[in-house]
Amino acid sequence: TAALSETVDWSHGFLGLTPDWYNADVSSVRVGVLDTGAALTHPDLRDAIVEAVDCTNSPSGPADVLGHGSWCLGAIGAVANDIGVRGIAAGCKLYSFKVLNDQGWGTDDTIARGLELAIDFDLDVISMSLGGPSMHPRIQELLHQFVTMKPRRFAFAAAGNDGKNTPVNFPGRWP
Repeated sequence: TAALSETVDWSHGFLGLTPDWYNADVSSVRVGVLDTGAALTHPDLRDAIVEAVDCTNSPSGPADVLGHGSWCLGAIGAVANDIGVRGIAAGCKLYSFKVLNDQGWGTDDTIARGLELAIDFDLDVISMSLGGPSMHPRIQELLHQFVTMKPRRFAFAAAGNDGKNTPVNFPGRWP
């Protein structure tokens, strides 16, 4: 196995990824990221992103002006291209659903729309690095629908990011 020339993020070690991991064929895996959008022209992302949709009616469209969604997309699927970073699933197909606006805020409606799109696109995995103290039950229904539509579907959500000893945020709090 050839040595990686990209930066390998700390998460690779944390997850215990071995050299064999990088040889796995993930080209059929489709991952949706519900967040602040995507850096659509970034060389680590532009060839991996299959679809980018703005659910917020942002003046910048699906583009990520905050960088958070781009970071999440890159951590998952930044391509192996000898520059930048390498995602833990380099070679997967990425779908970016901008559900948080240019100030980093979303609504139950924008998050629900992103989940509906993930279902419509029949994705395999969704990642939502977002959360709050409450969310509309419709979001829980859509998450349940997503993970039960077919076997081996996964949804990941943030537990919280405020550094306080507060309960886990929704949607991460739901079973």
